[in-house]
Amino acid sequence: PWGLTEQRHSRSGLHRIYYNIQIEDAINAVNDQDIVDNCVDAASIDNQFCPLISRNPNTGGFTGLQQVLLNFARQETAGVEASLRYSFDLGEHGFTLNASGNWVDKLNDFPDPGDLTFIDPELGEIQRPEFAARGALTWDWKGVSLTWSTTWFDRMALRAVEIEDVGPDGSATFSPENGLASDTFIHDIAFGWKANDKFEVYGGVNNIFDHKPFITEQAYPVSPVGTFFYLGVRANY
Repeated sequence: PWGLTEQRHSRSGLHRIYYNIQIEDAINAVNDQDIVDNCVDAASIDNQFCPLISRNPNTGGFTGLQQVLLNFARQETAGVEASLRYSFDLGEHGFTLNASGNWVDKLNDFPDPGDLTFIDPELGEIQRPEFAARGALTWDWKGVSLTWSTTWFDRMALRAVEIEDVGPDGSATFSPENGLASDTFIHDIAFGWKANDKFEVYGGVNNIFDHKPFITEQAYPVSPVGTFFYLGVRANY
C-alpha cells in the first residue's frame, strides 16, 4: 500500500502579474448594440456613432447600420492574473495541480474623442467577466495519464444587455427578466496512454455535464454540440 508518508518530492511555482494598461487614441471594432447605445447615450448626436445608422428618408424608420473600426479617445483596463503549479510523487504515481485565475478591476472604453467624460464600462458584459479561473489535476503512472479540469466564469450580462443597465438584484432595468447569465462551471476529462516511443492513444470528454450556451449565444461559453467524446492516436516516425 502507498500513502502520504511515501511522498518522494514535490515541485511548485506561483506567479502573479498586476497589469494597468491605457491605450490612447485606440482603434476599436464596435458591435451593432454598442453603435446604437453610444449614439443615444452621447452628450450630442454630433458623434461618430450616429452616422453609422441608416434610416428611411421618408418614414425615418431604421433600415440598417454599418460596422467599422472607430477611433476611441482611450481604452483602459487593470487587474491581476495568477497561476499556480504544484506536482508531487507518491511512489510510482505522479500528481500535478495547475490553477490559474484572473480578476479584472476595470475595463472601460472612452468612445468619444470629443468627450472624455463619456465612459462605456465593459466589465461584466458578455465574454468580459470580472473573475475567471481554471484548475486541472493530472494523475500519471507508467505512461498512463488522466486529467480532470474545471473552468469557471463569473456571471456576465447577456448579449445586448449593457452592464450599466443591470440593477443590483441582477435584473435589467428595461425588462422584468434577469439580464445576467449566472456563473458557469465547465468540466472536462482527458486521458492518454503512451504505448511506446512511436504511438500514443488519447481521448476524453468535453463538457461532461452538458452545459448549454448562453441563451443569446450560439457557441459561448461552450460548443452547441453539448457533451463531446473524442478518441485518437498519435504516431511519431
